[in-house]
Parts: sequence; structure tokens; C-alpha cells
Amino acid sequence: MFQDPRRAVGAAVIVVALLALLVLNRVNGPDVPGRALALPLVPPPAAGACLLHSGAFDAVEIPCAQPHTAEVIRSWPAAGVPVVNGGAWRVACPTGMTIPSAEPDAVNWTATAPPVATSILRGGGGPVLGWAACARYPSPPFRPDLALHYRGTLAPDEQGRATVTVGNCFRADGQQIDCTLPHPVERLGEFRPRAGGLPVDTCLDFARRTVDSSAAFGVAGLLAVQGRDPTRRPGDDRSGLPVPTLTCEVHAPTDRALVGTVVGLGDAPLPFG
Repeated sequence: MFQDPRRAVGAAVIVVALLALLVLNRVNGPDVPGRALALPLVPPPAAGACLLHSGAFDAVEIPCAQPHTAEVIRSWPAAGVPVVNGGAWRVACPTGMTIPSAEPDAVNWTATAPPVATSILRGGGGPVLGWAACARYPSPPFRPDLALHYRGTLAPDEQGRATVTVGNCFRADGQQIDCTLPHPVERLGEFRPRAGGLPVDTCLDFARRTVDSSAAFGVAGLLAVQGRDPTRRPGDDRSGLPVPTLTCEVHAPTDRALVGTVVGLGDAPLPFG
């Protein structure tokens, strides 16, 4: 076909180049008008922002007017959590804040308060594009993996105590759970006696005042029950023997369950599930 070998070589080179161009076009696809954009990082939530747990250590930011499970102390891009001696959260997350609970010198019932846990929570899109936050949240004793819903803020006052009220609801087996789940018992208050003292108010009077209703108690209503909790820090009756903390609880009628706290319920219907 080609008399001159140089022409044959040149034609072969052109064919190879055309094939290579077709292959590249197939791999890369057709040209699309526009410009490339970098996927933005999700900004970390600000200190004081409210979070809702979506897993044991995952959360999403929500408005603080809604019931939430945690509050941000400080935050970073996901890859920027400070690590000291191989451990991050103990350094990054200060501890020591408490919610007021029963005091040994109190003369009356005190609203029950769960411990406050602190840990690193993550959200916003994963370990590269997301964020990490040191957050505080109320949880049952010895169960920092179980966060409790609440309203208000855990920000400490001048004495380092939070002023928020958190519901204390329990299953029939005694395990504390979030008050948004069905439960037969809610603990309203505690009293730590000293020298054999008793609270000024009866449990029923305290419960009526806490629920802000007298009509909630009675036939087919709530039952106020005074008991003892040996797991709480004991008082001292000056005999040298530990004194279990007295408790004031409301119990739902048999075969009924509450869904939500009854604290401050007022004239609203009882939240039976």
C-alpha cells in the first residue's frame, strides 16, 4: 500500500495517537461546563450549642429550645482533637461539674439529679469532614453511654453546679432510663437524714408540689411512694452507721406506663403511653 517505509511508519503513529485519544475520552468522559468545587468541611458547633445523641458517641446539633441530650464545652475539626500521652478526651474534656442533689444537712426533699458525664462526641460527616466536641450530658450512674433528654442548660453557676432539672425515670427492674421511654416509676426527690431526722414534708405533699397538681393523685392516678436507695451516698446519723438515702417516687397504676416526665405537669393529662 505504501511504497515509502517512512510513510507507513507515519501513518501507524497517527493511528496509534487517534486510538489513544479515543481511549482517554472514554475513560475521562465528555467535557462538562463549569468549575471544580472543593467539598466544604462541616464547621464544629460553638461552645454552648446543644446536641442530640444519634449513637453512643455520635451526635447532631439541634436548637437548644428543643429537648436535647448534651451541650458543647469546646469543639474542633474532626482530625484536630488534641492528643496528650496517647489519650485525648481526659485532657480535652474537663470533669467535676455536678447537678445539685440531696445534701446531708437539708431539712426537706431535694430534687433528684443524675451524674454529669463528659466525653468526645463526633458528628457532621465522618472523621475527615466532620467535627469532634467535648460535651457534657446527664446520664444514669455508671452508665455514661445512656444519655438523658432534658431542657435548659447544664452550664455551671458560680458554685460549679448546673441548674437544669433532669427527669429520673426507672424501669420495673430498677434500671434508670430516659423519661421519653415507657416507665412505671419516676423519682422526684431525695432526703439524706442526719441524727434520725425526717423531711419536713411527706412524700405525698412533696410529690403534689413537684407535679404541680393534686388531681394527678388518686384513683387511676399516680401513687406517691417513699423508699430507700442504698446505692446513693449515705448520710450519717451520728451513730457511725451509714444511713441510706430516702427517696420520694411516683408510681403509675398497675399495667400502665408513663411516657415523659410528670415534673411541672400542672393541669395537663397524665402522660400514659
